[in-house]
Amino acid sequence: MSDYQSLKVLLVDLFGISKDSFHIILGFLTFLLFSYLMKLKPSSFKLLLIPLIFAFILEFIDFRDEIALNLPLDVNDALHDGFFTMLLPTIT
Repeated sequence: MSDYQSLKVLLVDLFGISKDSFHIILGFLTFLLFSYLMKLKPSSFKLLLIPLIFAFILEFIDFRDEIALNLPLDVNDALHDGFFTMLLPTIT
């Protein structure tokens, strides 16, 4: 297991939340942080690109880890994670 996967498991266990909740919180915190840093209104369409790019990067790391462990790539799981990462930023 990579350091990234170990950190994800540690944070999920530490906060006692599900992995889906973790993705929702991570996406929303990214959205809020960049809204503040870039001084954009939450209704700005440009702001949605940040958590989307972040979600793609995290899923790329997941795919890299699956390849390193000779596991099949789970595209459905990646789409599922991406959906939950973008859920709150999209409806905000």
